[in-house]
Amino acid sequence: MSKITATDAENIAREFIGNRHPRIKTIRFTRTLREGDVWLLEGKVWFKWAYLFTVKKPFRLRISAETMEVASYEETKEAK
Repeated sequence: MSKITATDAENIAREFIGNRHPRIKTIRFTRTLREGDVWLLEGKVWFKWAYLFTVKKPFRLRISAETMEVASYEETKEAK
């Protein structure tokens, strides 16, 4: 079983989100925790939109600690 750290999980998440959305401005993680063999990461991603605008979307991402691959990714709605 491979041992990945929280920093490794965040780097995998950054690469995955960056490949999915090429116009990213910022990724900020609000929660990173390990639940058994899965890393759960939550946060917000800011996208460049048009020339002067950015859009913020919350996300949830799960990474398998064994395979170091993204198991699921979803962009969620902002809680009001």
